[in-house]
Amino acid sequence: ELLWYAAWGQMSRHGASDGLLRRRQTRSLLAQSHIYRVSYKESRVALCSKISKIARGQWLRAIFTSMKKYLLVSTCLLCSFLAIGQSPLADFNQNRLDRQRNAMIVLGTWAVGNIAAGSILQANREGEDRYFHRMNAYWNGVNLILAGSGLYTALTTDPGGFDLAESIVQQQRIEKILLFNAGLDVGYMLGGAYLIERARRPGQEQPERLRGFGRSIVLQGAFLFAFDLGAYFYIHQNAADLPPLLGSLSFTGDAIGLVIRF
Repeated sequence: ELLWYAAWGQMSRHGASDGLLRRRQTRSLLAQSHIYRVSYKESRVALCSKISKIARGQWLRAIFTSMKKYLLVSTCLLCSFLAIGQSPLADFNQNRLDRQRNAMIVLGTWAVGNIAAGSILQANREGEDRYFHRMNAYWNGVNLILAGSGLYTALTTDPGGFDLAESIVQQQRIEKILLFNAGLDVGYMLGGAYLIERARRPGQEQPERLRGFGRSIVLQGAFLFAFDLGAYFYIHQNAADLPPLLGSLSFTGDAIGLVIRF
């Protein structure tokens, strides 16, 4: 029995030692797997960080490349404007302002004449003629203000204060205004004709006033229509000087060229 108890105790000790060894091995394996997981996560984060840096670098290079293209185009245009010189541009703008001044003098002269004649004649006329001259005076009061404003602009504007782009814009602007006004003048004439037609209706109150005002509006609209069209063609002649100013520029569809002749 003593031998049996001794053998059993030794076996128990060996079993406890094996269990302790297994537990230690299990802990070691768990620790190693944790280390592997942490290393994998760190590697993945590092890889994502590198990819992000590469993407940002490519994005910045693309932006920088686009900025260089726009900078080159802007520099080319600026050099072309400087190469053209201020003297031809100043002459071009001065010619446009002179034509604008002459047109405003014509409009102002018409306005002053109508105001003077209308003020005098409307006091010496009766019925339809009285309203005709009165409307002429009223209408041309507005024309005189517009002519004075345009004349002041033409006289005080510095012709050398425009670059090539602004010179083209100003030339086209005055032409568009004149064409738009010509369209309004047609509306004035139609409005005057409507007043004349309305005066013919039976039972219409003060038909002579409608006829007088209508005649005046038709007359003023006809004059303004002829004036605006004439001023348009007169000022548009100045645009013939643009091709020589633009002769130093060339555009091929994807590139802008500058030619400087010495």
